[in-house]
Amino acid sequence: MKLADLNKLLNSELTTKIKDSTIENGELLINLELNDLYSSILFLKTDKKCNFKQLTNIVAADYL
Repeated sequence: MKLADLNKLLNSELTTKIKDSTIENGELLINLELNDLYSSILFLKTDKKCNFKQLTNIVAADYL
């Protein structure tokens, strides 16, 4: 699946969870609240279209 297609899928399935998503430097960047992290990762793992097997990075930033 292409990144643009994955981006569309995630934004349609996780509409209430994803605050923002962009594709930069060949990577899909997703911005969401900490409370939505587990359910979003679970979707990526269990959805038949995604079926992710490995998590590489989680980056957090705390903005004042």
